[in-house]
Amino acid sequence: MPNNLAELPPLGDKAESAEEALTNLKIRSALETLEPVHLMFVSFAKEGKNGFMGGVLVNARGPVDALSQIFERELYPGGEAAFIDAPEGETAPESEMYKLMSAADIKRVFGHVYDDQGNELEV
Repeated sequence: MPNNLAELPPLGDKAESAEEALTNLKIRSALETLEPVHLMFVSFAKEGKNGFMGGVLVNARGPVDALSQIFERELYPGGEAAFIDAPEGETAPESEMYKLMSAADIKRVFGHVYDDQGNELEV
């Protein structure tokens, strides 16, 4: 992702006005159109123990594109989203794309699941 996206305030920052948030969303969306489509994993979580709500593998140009696709497919489980870009050229089985995955699904596909501290979880 280009460095200029990192310089923008995060999407949904509560300090932004609605107008500022919309402007930032439009800028991010426009900048993403310049990026190649690549595999991303979008993880959803809420605060607290056992906060993981699921994850979705998508082919997208960036976070705005990924979330748009997830909302269009009605896969959004709630919570906050974290975006992980797969290494360049990485692919996933078509059968695992565009579906809400549990921690057990992720372990089955990737062989491991980690918490936010980098510790491998038993699922």
